[in-house]
Amino acid sequence: MKKRKRRITLHVRKKVTVLQKLNESDIQNFTVTDLKHLNGSLFYYDFQPRYPLAKALPVCEVIFEGKTVFLFEFPVSFEAKIESKIAYHFQKKRGEE
Repeated sequence: MKKRKRRITLHVRKKVTVLQKLNESDIQNFTVTDLKHLNGSLFYYDFQPRYPLAKALPVCEVIFEGKTVFLFEFPVSFEAKIESKIAYHFQKKRGEE
């Protein structure tokens, strides 16, 4: 009798935070204010209006620049919107300086 081959499944992350995406990008010298602004605006202006019936998102606590920051854990399907919002935020920020 032949042995069945086991399927190998890779662990896929199910949540993504703004801090993860900032660290993955080439953007340097972002501040805690940038992090808080992006996190809040993504949730209140983008996620909540798109998914009004969704349950509250889980929150993780992170210490960044010596300050405690609460970050929403967005679903992976929202990853492209996070990247887009980060790019727009820092493009606009460079234009103001």
